[in-house]
Amino acid sequence: MKASCIIFFVSWFSIMTGNLLCQENNTIQQKLKTSRFINNAEKLTQALKSENDSEIAAAYFAIAEDYENAKNFPESESYYIKSKQYFEKINDKNSLADVTRRIARVQEKQIKKMMQF
Repeated sequence: MKASCIIFFVSWFSIMTGNLLCQENNTIQQKLKTSRFINNAEKLTQALKSENDSEIAAAYFAIAEDYENAKNFPESESYYIKSKQYFEKINDKNSLADVTRRIARVQEKQIKKMMQF
């Protein structure tokens, strides 16, 4: 049941992300971003179905990068944290170090963004 709820969310997320990004601007660059979001969401869906922790961690990390590139730092942080949990579970020290740095970076960007107001 939990996996089906996650798969539903990822599918919904893919559709909503695609719709929102297409509404902003239909340039080639924007379409590439949309397809990247959708592709990474589909990878997460497949990883969750296969219950492969390494693939799940990588998929969460990729989605977090997409959000970071879109300057949605709170969402990025949440996906990096999910990725970190899986990297800890599989004991991947190199990826764990990288994701920890990324979490710190997006937290710093959130603080800078708040200071601008």
